[in-house]
Order: sequence, then C-alpha cells, then structure tokens
Amino acid sequence: MALIGISFSVGFIIGPVLGASFVMWSRSADAHHFFQLWPALFALTLSLINVLFIWRCFRESLPTNKRARSLGSG
Repeated sequence: MALIGISFSVGFIIGPVLGASFVMWSRSADAHHFFQLWPALFALTLSLINVLFIWRCFRESLPTNKRARSLGSG
C-alpha cells in the first residue's frame, strides 16, 4: 500500500515539472503552434510502451479448457 502512495507522490512531483518543461521546450522551438502536441506524444509513447509490456510479460492465467467459447455463451 505504501508503494502506491509513493508512486502517486512521485507522479505529483514529476508530472507538473515534465509538463512545464514540454511547454517551455515547445515554445522555444519553431513549432510553437503545436505546443500541446509534445506532451500528448509523450503520453502516447508511454501508453504504447505500457501496452507492449503487458502484452509481452503477462500471461493468461485462465486455462484454455475453462475459457468461454464466445462472449455470448456466458
């Protein structure tokens, strides 16, 4: 439980700093019209890395013989 609290605390500290640095970086670059693009691309990249990690590292725990044949079979 403490690990979850620590994770939230670190996120609350690093998140605004990261967001502000993206905005400052994009305003100083030539692409100042797209200053909202860089944080969104960063979030998309982290999300894709997370999905790939889950797809690669987690295995299905339900045996094949106990799985439903289709969604409608209940």
